[in-house]
Amino acid sequence: MKLYLLFAFVFFIDISFCQTPQSFTLTKEDYIIKSNKQKTAGLILVVSGTTLAAIGISKNVGSPHFLGTLDKEETFWAWAGLTGIIADIIGIRLLINSHKNKSKADKLSLSIGTLPQLMPQLNKFIISEQPVITLKINLGR
Repeated sequence: MKLYLLFAFVFFIDISFCQTPQSFTLTKEDYIIKSNKQKTAGLILVVSGTTLAAIGISKNVGSPHFLGTLDKEETFWAWAGLTGIIADIIGIRLLINSHKNKSKADKLSLSIGTLPQLMPQLNKFIISEQPVITLKINLGR
């Protein structure tokens, strides 16, 4: 009986607090904003991660216990160096995704303008400017 109550409770929590996926489409401006935010975050992570890794590794390189057991301060700087390397990896990935989102934004193009069209008038055709909406989507690379 307790197992059923536990299962029902977990099921209720799962249904109540889970998010349902929502479908939406991103516009060119959305991709550009997303790309700029990712680029900023990526640059911050790469710069701070490289700094932290360089300081963390340089503090431990001169240590007599570099490959052996570390004392408290050396352990802190070893973890700081490792954290910096992980921040670099995440920052580089964000910069790559930023470039991909910018490319997606460049592929979408919507323009409003005029194009010359042949229009029939009495017994002849005349060239007249007509308003057009052009949607350009590059499907290839």
